[in-house]
Amino acid sequence: MSWSRCRRLAAALPLAVSLAAPAAAQAPSACPARAGDPVQAIDVFDGPPADLAYLMPDGRRAGASVFTLGPIYAEGRTVTIRCKYRSGAATDVELAARVEACTARQEPSGNVAVACR
Repeated sequence: MSWSRCRRLAAALPLAVSLAAPAAAQAPSACPARAGDPVQAIDVFDGPPADLAYLMPDGRRAGASVFTLGPIYAEGRTVTIRCKYRSGAATDVELAARVEACTARQEPSGNVAVACR
């Protein structure tokens, strides 16, 4: 391989890494995927849903609802997300590991994407 070709490949590597970084940085969905049954809405609870401690989003940013959750974990509690699917099915997901925030974004299709970090 010629020296100039090596330099071109070396110059292209950071660009390829930077283009791939956003995909790798995306948090996985907090709601389990169900084939042909997308998430339509979520409820967020401080603790188990049976306690009926619904959380409201702290605000909206760029068309997304943001739930700040770190203080709940700081108090020794956990968060549960209820994922509501188009079919009417619902799944509760306990976020046992500390999560600082969850963001729910409505997509143009009407489906809801949920990511926690």
